[in-house]
Amino acid sequence: MPFPLRLACCAFTLFAACPVALSQSPPPRDPQAIAVLAQSRAVMGSAVAVAALDTVVQGNITFPGDPSAPAAAVTIKAKGTEMMRWESIAGGRATATVVNRGRSARLTERGWHTGPSANSRHKRIEHLPALLLAAELARSDVTASYAGMETIEGRSAHHLRVGRVSSLEGEVGEQLTKASELNLFVDAQTFFVLKIAYIHFSETDHRRGLPMEVHYSDYRLTGGHWIPFRQTVVFNGNTISQLQLTSFAANVGLADSEFAGR
Repeated sequence: MPFPLRLACCAFTLFAACPVALSQSPPPRDPQAIAVLAQSRAVMGSAVAVAALDTVVQGNITFPGDPSAPAAAVTIKAKGTEMMRWESIAGGRATATVVNRGRSARLTERGWHTGPSANSRHKRIEHLPALLLAAELARSDVTASYAGMETIEGRSAHHLRVGRVSSLEGEVGEQLTKASELNLFVDAQTFFVLKIAYIHFSETDHRRGLPMEVHYSDYRLTGGHWIPFRQTVVFNGNTISQLQLTSFAANVGLADSEFAGR
């Protein structure tokens, strides 16, 4: 699989964490941030119980930053909030990546292999921002803050930050909390999500990472949800891939075995 496609579609396994937990008070949630997130969730049609929902989207990915990389046909499956599977065919070569409850695996010509990095622990349903919002707001460990107004591609947007506060103590807990931070930019008029931004961590050193962004456009009402049919991934300031969706389906009856990674 070309490197840009791996960044666009894949997630990898987090380092082992210390099992010592702390007794914590509820994480801080700015009322303004929660109000904007809740309104965006309602407008985008994500009031359903995401944990009980499965979805399948199909589309095509191109790579503006790598003209030599062949376009890829992609199928993305998700069951609930913690199981996702990316299947791609590019240049006649089929690959797959699975994320299941914070761990990941890749399918190559040599079979399934555990993914190596720190990005799968907090992998979200990025390709469906309506469901991403619903999933985050349903979590008891999520903190939320309001960062202000910004201009995103000529539109005024609310800048919000959400994170998942780890219950683990010490440096490991701090790293997990920091790694979970997600920036969301919500259109001030439509309340559609225009962009998300986060840190994509090195596959070899979980302490290092570079900025990743996903820009959303071409929203269409499909199956009761507003779905961005065009999604552009920017890594470290460079556009690396563009995903054009062709279909969306929900409640299709996905089996857990599709996310086993073996």
